[in-house]
Amino acid sequence: MIEDEAGHVSPEVFKRMFFTFFKGQHSAYQVYEMLAPIVSEHYVDGHPVPEHDPRANDSNKVVVIQKLTMFIDMFNFYPLKVHKVRYKNDSDGLTYVMTSGTQGTKNEMGEYVLRKEVQRSEEEKYIRKLLTVVSDKIRERFDSI
Repeated sequence: MIEDEAGHVSPEVFKRMFFTFFKGQHSAYQVYEMLAPIVSEHYVDGHPVPEHDPRANDSNKVVVIQKLTMFIDMFNFYPLKVHKVRYKNDSDGLTYVMTSGTQGTKNEMGEYVLRKEVQRSEEEKYIRKLLTVVSDKIRERFDSI
């Protein structure tokens, strides 16, 4: 449907293409109304003219596919600032339950729950260290476990 080598399409053709693609979407008209001014320009004698130019009117308005592509790329690849990274495999409460409430974990809001301080004897600390070393060795030897 885009026959122009410069990638210009009339607003009517673009509107038809847009609504063909987003058929049945309840917010498609709102998206189109916000998107059309961003990707449209006025062209006179093959050159763009500003919106306030007296020669700019609806008859010389075109949709520039390059601007549409840039907008889509910006939307897809623009970095977002997030407060905390949530990993999809984190269990919100499972660790807390499985350790009988002795280990802290994330709650439903993604915040860390404070750990309960448990007094451990020197022997228990030694056994925990030993189990850590043994589990590391098992993991190195049998990587599929």
